[in-house]
Amino acid sequence: MLDLEWPFEHHLSVFAGTQTYAQEVGNWECVLDERVPETVSNAAGERVYDGVIARATDELAKVAKKYDLPVVNTWLSSPVTDLPLVAPDLALAAKIAAQHLFAIGLGQFVCIGVKGVRADTIAVDAFTAAVRDKGGACATILAPRKYYSSPEVRNRFHLSLPAHIASWQPPLGIYVTTVGMMARYVAHLASQQGLRIPQDIAIVAGVNQATVCLYPPPALSSVEISFEDVGYQAAKLLDEQMKRRTLTKAERLVAPRRLVARQSTDSFATSDPLVLAALQVIVERVHKPLGVGEIAQMLHASRRTLERRFQEVLGRTVASEIRRIRIERAKRFLLDTSLPIKAIALSAGFTSKQRMYEAFRAAGEPLPTSLRGQSS
Repeated sequence: MLDLEWPFEHHLSVFAGTQTYAQEVGNWECVLDERVPETVSNAAGERVYDGVIARATDELAKVAKKYDLPVVNTWLSSPVTDLPLVAPDLALAAKIAAQHLFAIGLGQFVCIGVKGVRADTIAVDAFTAAVRDKGGACATILAPRKYYSSPEVRNRFHLSLPAHIASWQPPLGIYVTTVGMMARYVAHLASQQGLRIPQDIAIVAGVNQATVCLYPPPALSSVEISFEDVGYQAAKLLDEQMKRRTLTKAERLVAPRRLVARQSTDSFATSDPLVLAALQVIVERVHKPLGVGEIAQMLHASRRTLERRFQEVLGRTVASEIRRIRIERAKRFLLDTSLPIKAIALSAGFTSKQRMYEAFRAAGEPLPTSLRGQSS
């Protein structure tokens, strides 16, 4: 019962994850039923289902309790709070977004979400806390609660955005928590008001919906959340619940896979001219052999001075920044293209796919599926 009538990518992805687990189990008979409360109630006490995976409603919760029916909820913003829940870890996703925006030198931020919706509240609170912990400043813009359900409310909110955008003082980092088109609307409206992306504002979308994030330009950086993993873990938890014949409350949060850096954050906010020039050289030449001494020579600076300024401004070495940008470039190619692994490694500036593998591992980055299983 996953609201599959709504053409949302994340609903379909959760469903796909449940089916992966069901195929592994091998003996499940799966039924799509968006009216489980009615189906179960009309069965006159006869057991119709052994368990349910759902975007749980109050009606379903009542039926589950009455008929001792195991249910796992996959809807973080559900009105039901006493059923087992499997959902994305949106607090961690927001922290990852904040870290990325800080990494490109920003210190002033705007967080945009929806008021009174649990998923948005979690993301907004986590993002603002992460900004505060690093000494940054963050303003919030909250759409009315009915933003998701009412086209009229949604349109009114979009019409109010230009007034907010007119008050922004670049450079700013923008984090949009919602699933859907809001980040794309923000990018469009900001461009209409003459703000350059990413030079004036850098945007991170809360959920990586590939088509919406890639097109039209500029491509939007976003957090890759595996809703397939949510569905898989929900099915696994339901299996446990059915075997126990219990409605024990449990909560499992699925960590995001990574941040996908794209054009909307492909810039650096710093007032230090030497550091900015060095960053621009790295971005332009990162796909070629590139050393710290070479960069310093191009900028007519000593290597020692360049390293010291990097540490003062960004808190990391020049070499670590080169590695970071190469990894981000590789992740982008891995996600958005079908190029062979070797070609991706070379395009990102690594001398071989083995070097790319080692860089991911050394940086503690989640290893892309296409690289797993290779020897170290």
